[in-house]
Amino acid sequence: MVMQRAIMCIVQGALGRSGPETTWHLLPRRYKFCSYVHLRLVLTKFASLRRLLAIICALGFFDGLAQARSTVASVVVVANQSDPDSVSLAQYYMDKRGIPAVNLVKVEAPTEEAINWKTYVGTIHNPLLKTFVKNGWIDAVPTKLKDDNGRFRYGIVGHSISFLVVCRGLPLKIRNDPARIKESDDQNLDNRFQTNRSSVDSELSLLPISPYPITGWIPNPLFLKKNFSLADNQKVLKVSRLDGPTLSSAKALVDNALRAEKEGLMGRAYVDNGGAHEIGNEWLSDLSGELLKSGFDLQIEHTQQVFGPEDRFDAPALYFGWYSRNITGPFLNPGFHFPPGAIAAHIHSFSASTLSDSSRYWCGPLVMRGATATFGNVWEPYLRFTHHPNEFFKALAEGRNFGDAAYYALPALSWQAVLIGDPLYQPFKVSLDQQLDNLDADNLPLGQYAVIRKMRLLRAEGGFAESLSQGLKGFRKSPGVALGLELGKAYLSSGEVAKALETLRFAIYIHYYSSNDWLPAKEIADLLVQNGDVASGLQVYKNLILSKGLPGPLLKRFLYDGAQTAKLNGDHHLAAEWNALLK
Repeated sequence: MVMQRAIMCIVQGALGRSGPETTWHLLPRRYKFCSYVHLRLVLTKFASLRRLLAIICALGFFDGLAQARSTVASVVVVANQSDPDSVSLAQYYMDKRGIPAVNLVKVEAPTEEAINWKTYVGTIHNPLLKTFVKNGWIDAVPTKLKDDNGRFRYGIVGHSISFLVVCRGLPLKIRNDPARIKESDDQNLDNRFQTNRSSVDSELSLLPISPYPITGWIPNPLFLKKNFSLADNQKVLKVSRLDGPTLSSAKALVDNALRAEKEGLMGRAYVDNGGAHEIGNEWLSDLSGELLKSGFDLQIEHTQQVFGPEDRFDAPALYFGWYSRNITGPFLNPGFHFPPGAIAAHIHSFSASTLSDSSRYWCGPLVMRGATATFGNVWEPYLRFTHHPNEFFKALAEGRNFGDAAYYALPALSWQAVLIGDPLYQPFKVSLDQQLDNLDADNLPLGQYAVIRKMRLLRAEGGFAESLSQGLKGFRKSPGVALGLELGKAYLSSGEVAKALETLRFAIYIHYYSSNDWLPAKEIADLLVQNGDVASGLQVYKNLILSKGLPGPLLKRFLYDGAQTAKLNGDHHLAAEWNALLK
């Protein structure tokens, strides 16, 4: 009887009928299905035993059946035939990843970001479902029936697609259509969710169980499941998007992912905590703990403000923040750019409302500035139904790729979320020890951050001497301002002031500081002054103030603190000169 009911769930779409015997278990939307008599009629349409066995396997009745592994060969890429750049981007990605040419699907769709439901169903949903079934990527029994929203009623068995990648030029979001809203039979679905606006990608995620009610949201069966069943996996099509304000920024998503998979993800971590809702703060606090356990040099903004243009923000390999409507702070500093492989996300209701603008909201601007992967929302999702950043990072740290980690951390489908980046991207494909073994001139100056991470892990395990030894060894291979600062602070923490000063003085010989070096170098100058070497600290300030491209707020800060240092050193003429520049 259990098997009969399970098969009924799969074939009800082909019948278009309902009965009292069984219901779909996904809440808050419920599905009513056919009687056993109807089931027998439908089963006659399954001409081969293979199809019937596929149904049973898809529902997880064989406990020993292993979960299908995501492979490059089963990635399907969708481009908009109406946009030549969309097709070009799709081919670029497929060439770089070695995806078979036959896995490219072209649709004729509008090129604007927001469309209505009729357009979505007619130009995207139905054409893709039809093509996927024709190509055998979705195993289904076609019919001529359609639901109230015009979607095909197919008896869908399952699918073999590891990821669906949609390319820039395909519509991003679906506007709300009040005429299509139907009252949910879930008493917990309040008025906030009585809408059918959503992201195109989130609707495509449920193509394997289509048709389904479009009002409100559907729980993601993969959410927080480390060992989900094949049955759960068959209900979801994991969708990611290669998109951004320009074609080149979208292509960079691919290039940076491949580079980071080769060299390893290197840099610092930043968490912008102190938002308006406690649950979000709890997520980010938990995330901070996970980042520290992974050894990342972490900087946290604890106030209700976001990181500012004067905050240290060098090599942000990992950034998670909230809650500002538009990109701001250090991201707007001249020359700012993420390191290869960087993952950045900012929690905001409309963070992905558009991806074509390099200054509005968050996702588009982050991609434009070199972020390799991000996620956001096209409309108001409400906080609990956004990606949980702490769970997302935990999945990444375990070795999952970007696409799998994002679906693990996402509670709701047929809703507002969108993933931007190569879903196959594995930021931790290269281990930290491999990064250290491969330190050379090609990955300078990012290599210093791998050394810092190793130092912090060793120190956390109680190996202080080993940590220092690792740092000194790494400094010879991958010298940098951030690593020199880390070594100096390590010596100071153990009371070895002379060694700390000797180490920190290397900064006086650097006559050109990159934008990544500005704040770490200032910290070095202040440590030198605080520990008695005012002259060396003043020299670092001199070098800093001569740096090209300093933003106004930083220049003022350096001039003010530099003038105070000049006074301490007895150089009143220089102090007066810098004070005059301040005015």
